[in-house]
Amino acid sequence: MFARINGQRRRWVFIYSRESRSHELGIGSMRDVTLARARERAADFRRELAEGRDPRSLRVAVVAPTFGEAANAYIADVAGPTISHIQTLRHWKRTLGKDAAKLRPLRVDRIGVEDVLDVLKPIWSRKDTAKKLRSRIERVLDFAVVKGWREAGANPAAWQGNLVEALPKRERKGEDTGAKHYEAMPFADVPAFMDRLRAKDGIAERALEFAILTAARTGEVIGADWKEIDVDRGLWTIPAHRMKSNREHRVPLAPRAIAMLRGLPHIGSHVFPGEKRHASMAHSRLLLALRAMGVTGSTPHGFRSSFRDWVAEETDYPHELAELSLAHSVGDTVVRAYLRGDGLRKRRELMNAWETYCNADG
Repeated sequence: MFARINGQRRRWVFIYSRESRSHELGIGSMRDVTLARARERAADFRRELAEGRDPRSLRVAVVAPTFGEAANAYIADVAGPTISHIQTLRHWKRTLGKDAAKLRPLRVDRIGVEDVLDVLKPIWSRKDTAKKLRSRIERVLDFAVVKGWREAGANPAAWQGNLVEALPKRERKGEDTGAKHYEAMPFADVPAFMDRLRAKDGIAERALEFAILTAARTGEVIGADWKEIDVDRGLWTIPAHRMKSNREHRVPLAPRAIAMLRGLPHIGSHVFPGEKRHASMAHSRLLLALRAMGVTGSTPHGFRSSFRDWVAEETDYPHELAELSLAHSVGDTVVRAYLRGDGLRKRRELMNAWETYCNADG
């Protein structure tokens, strides 16, 4: 058994020789299949070989269900148990139900690229919905391989080297295409990382945790002043002169962030003080804390992208709300619509959901 890694795609595969030829059987995505389950499946294949049978016969004997049946099984067995918010679960069911209606009656082993495109093209202008749907179709089809309902091979819903060549590239609304891009930790890895981070002592580790929970910029976090924090209201108000946009930004604080602030000592005016008296923490401290934990492929600032990707892939919250939470400009009309009395409430709900997700392994 081997792990096959191709860009963001990571899959378990079983490679064996039979009749002087090499064969490969897919076991499934590392995102959906644990190492223990992959080893169990590989053991099944080895038993078939030891008894003189081709492991592919395990798949031939299975009658493939429809995509709708496979999607329902995936939600019930894999996705559902890991989803803590009912709204997210409803969105999963809606995207794989209504939005994937054309796929649902098709046998899961007969779905090809054209079938997937037939579903995605009509909604491609609704970028976030289309992105979520494509990812979920890919996961259901990977699940079908694990269950023996599809032959191993290229996933027709895969993006890189596949649909990326068939669908037009679209820029996110409000996205600054000239902005610097930071290496981001995949959002699926964030809960396990946060569990390790919470176990660490140190002011830099708490600053990093606070930055992740609030999806704030590193500079905004290390420059935080106790005057900006209202612990009782669960609100952090960053003045305009400290914001990249030169506009005041209010950050709703979720329960873990509030509890963490209550536990910090008040040494001077800085929430996260530096080593020198009356000085704020150096930018490099957060990166050093990350590297000390063995994380080399992402940066503190990159967790903002992790947050945005999580919103797009795993929730039903609108893209604009995520952008507002990141203090990005999304257009005056949208801003006015969201800030007409309930903007902070909506963003508080989103940040509470993000904190719950981050604490999933704790």
